[in-house]
Amino acid sequence: MTYAFPHNTVVVDKEGGVIEHHKGMELRDYFAAKAMDTVNMNNYSNLSRETREQYIAKFAYRMADAMMKAREA
Repeated sequence: MTYAFPHNTVVVDKEGGVIEHHKGMELRDYFAAKAMDTVNMNNYSNLSRETREQYIAKFAYRMADAMMKAREA
C-alpha cells in the first residue's frame, strides 16, 4: 500500500502496547479527492442529490485507479 504524506506516529497505552499506528492517507484516496476538484457540479444538476453524489464519488475513484495504474507504467 502506498501512502500520501507518510509519517510514523505511534500511540502507546500506559502498559507500553501500541494502540494506534498512523501511516498517513492512502494515495488512492488522495488521488480521488484531487479528482473531485475536476468535476463540474453544474453538469449533473439534472440528477437527484444522492445520485449526483454517488456518480461523482465513483468517478473520482475511477480516476484515482487510472492514476495509480499510470504510476506503474
